Amino acid sequence: MRWKTLGVFIFGLVVAGGLYFSSYAEQTATATQAVNGEKSLFITEIMYDSISTDAEYVEISNLGDTAIDISGYYIGDAATRGGSEGMFRFPQGTMIGPGQSIVVAQSAILTRERHQFTPDFELPYHPTYNPQDDPNVPNMLDSDWSSGYLSLAQGGDDVLLMDQNQEVVDYVPYIVDRTLRGKFYRAAPGMTQHIQSLQRQFVTGDASVDFWPLPPTPGY
Repeated sequence: MRWKTLGVFIFGLVVAGGLYFSSYAEQTATATQAVNGEKSLFITEIMYDSISTDAEYVEISNLGDTAIDISGYYIGDAATRGGSEGMFRFPQGTMIGPGQSIVVAQSAILTRERHQFTPDFELPYHPTYNPQDDPNVPNMLDSDWSSGYLSLAQGGDDVLLMDQNQEVVDYVPYIVDRTLRGKFYRAAPGMTQHIQSLQRQFVTGDASVDFWPLPPTPGY
């Protein structure tokens, strides 16, 4: 587990054909409301288009000031129960402290080779995505939510984080706007090159604004 710093600063974005400006005060107020309210656990980084497809990872961070027990929480790209995409659960006893981040990778060994860091968790064995288990990195647990493996599509996908009761904690689509449980979500932008990941810069609840393609910083 590592420490995550969320940047909040003046920025300009091209949105819907125009230039969108948001002030430091506006973004700071939004971030403070989100972090000091009930919600403090967020998806903060998504590597969906690694140089190798077997080195994808997802990071979640606790931006609040109290520890959270995420035992039994779900994370994956299976937004609909019973689908063919992947959804895995955190093992019993998994805690994420205030300001900490947890990285879940397909393969610890291959992620270390591609990105030079060791994730906190890896997915179970898979002949393509995790052909060799790392005995020093705990495995995520299978779930009965879906039947597939977590493999993020390059042309657009989504990452869903749910609690033990399968309530949505955070949801981030990228490239393609989506609707989940009757709520419309704008998508995070796509990466422009392999050396980037999608990283949360704000917590407005709009992924098209909150996430930027930047050089990877897993766990930080």
